[in-house]
Amino acid sequence: MIANIQSLLRLRVSISDAAAHYRLSWDTVKACDKVLLKYLFQKVDFTGVKHLAIDEFAVHKGHRYATVVMDLGTRRILWVGKGKSRRDVEPFFELLRQHHASGQIQSASCDMNAAYPRMVKDHLKGASRSMTFSTSWPILSRRS
Repeated sequence: MIANIQSLLRLRVSISDAAAHYRLSWDTVKACDKVLLKYLFQKVDFTGVKHLAIDEFAVHKGHRYATVVMDLGTRRILWVGKGKSRRDVEPFFELLRQHHASGQIQSASCDMNAAYPRMVKDHLKGASRSMTFSTSWPILSRRS
């Protein structure tokens, strides 16, 4: 049953529609979705990653934000985390360190959120000389 739910969700069927189809609660289908996403994204491959884009986006049209980090070379999402503060983004740099990939990063593009440029300078010594900042529109939108 879980595999069937996950197959529907991969086809971009909404959680509400999948729940109605299988006569399950929305929460049950969402839990299945989280299991799939955790499995798909728990292992990040930093091989060949040299250029990063770091940006924030609003969640639920409110003042809640999340941060996304992308490999600019392949346009692959490497990491998404809740929040946009230094504390919220620190787990990405820890993950990079654990994979011994900090030294291979040559550049980073990020918006002017105060946390991002500072963290790049602190954690990615090679990239701190090649940073691009954006103030008027999101970094990731121009990569599409």
